[in-house]
Amino acid sequence: HGLDVNFIQWTVEGAAEEIAKLDAGVMPLPDSPHARGKCAFKAIQYMSAGVVPVVSDVGINADVVQNNKTGLVAKDINEFYDHLKYLYNNKGRMKEIGSNARESAVKDYSLDSAAKKLDGIFKTL
Repeated sequence: HGLDVNFIQWTVEGAAEEIAKLDAGVMPLPDSPHARGKCAFKAIQYMSAGVVPVVSDVGINADVVQNNKTGLVAKDINEFYDHLKYLYNNKGRMKEIGSNARESAVKDYSLDSAAKKLDGIFKTL
């Protein structure tokens, strides 16, 4: 439908910079045993960059991404479309969700957060 596509070669060095350029990050997954075992890492990458994750409601995704607060969770392809259209038409809300996503990523998934959790575990031993 007349979409312009720009293919960007993925590299470890450039991944964070390229992700930060996105308005929204999509993480569609089939509902399969393999996909249910994934860890939502791509969603956390989007969140850490302040990018709104739009993820499938598969596995742990809906636990990591709080629907309509830190991202959008889609039950099927039609919801993916609806969520992306909503973000396109509501730039202010997209910015707000992206900001919430960044705060959540720092609070719950950063190295500092993991270090504090490990410290707490070690102190209980």
